[in-house]
Amino acid sequence: MPLLTGLTRYYSGLLARMRRTEVVSASGIAGIGARILSVFVFLDMAFVQTQPILLPIAITLLGAGVEYLVMMWGHFRYVRPALTIGMPASDTTAEVTSDTEEHVICAADILRFLWPLAVIMIFQGASRPLINLVVSRGVDGTQALAVLTIVYALGHLHYGWINEIRSLAPAFRDEEGSLYYIRRFVVGCLAISLTLAFILFWTPLRDVILLDLIGVEAPIAALCVAPLMVFTLFPFVVTLRGYYHGVGLVNRVTDAMALSGPYRLVAIAFALWVLSATDLHGATLGVTALLCGFTAEAVGVTWGVRRRLAALQCS
Repeated sequence: MPLLTGLTRYYSGLLARMRRTEVVSASGIAGIGARILSVFVFLDMAFVQTQPILLPIAITLLGAGVEYLVMMWGHFRYVRPALTIGMPASDTTAEVTSDTEEHVICAADILRFLWPLAVIMIFQGASRPLINLVVSRGVDGTQALAVLTIVYALGHLHYGWINEIRSLAPAFRDEEGSLYYIRRFVVGCLAISLTLAFILFWTPLRDVILLDLIGVEAPIAALCVAPLMVFTLFPFVVTLRGYYHGVGLVNRVTDAMALSGPYRLVAIAFALWVLSATDLHGATLGVTALLCGFTAEAVGVTWGVRRRLAALQCS
């Protein structure tokens, strides 16, 4: 998985730089389709009947492999023809400035840019297991964990796509005044996300999704209502984080964002400790703590990037 994920993201970055995001979308759709179809293919196979845990593992690997193959096709179809050996991408994707002529990129440069992003991802990955750990040891822990699993998936529907806002600033960095237009676009994305959240979680459609489409029992569906409503607030912090994440990437000040990951985990741990003493419990407690973590992370990214850019302008 690390090999497939790493190569897929590498090709994804190049395709985004070439503004061929439709290939990235096609890769994701192909991966989802492969995972769905493989369930029916693998379900009756002997190795799954013997060890059922191998089913999700095989599905995950197959989906990742399909995504990688689509990305690789897009790379050879659109990116490779625009590249020349030993030079950056063509003038549609990059400008060869005097800085790039004087300084040849090396592994240390890449490491300095990458390690803060890796730190952020590590702490992001640790936040939900921490929430699951606390929720599962609370009142009706097994039931609460089941509810949390459902609302994680549904709550991601209306705001998950906003994370890709971080790709806008690097993709349009050569256009004059691009950040102004990106900010306007981000506000529109926020409005769309909030509208989706209202339709999905505050109207009778919520019960249709939970009871009819997913097929959960009525008592479980009732426990999903409050945490799904909390998820309505996530677009505010996700849009802020995504915009300044992109600004940090295009200005190569990723080290200024590194602490946002620890901020998130600390905020979640503190929120779980404080809110556990209140009437909040179960999935509502977990989602509220996650919102606190997202907020702390967004504030950390915004403060770090703005402070670094202000320092660079003064110098």
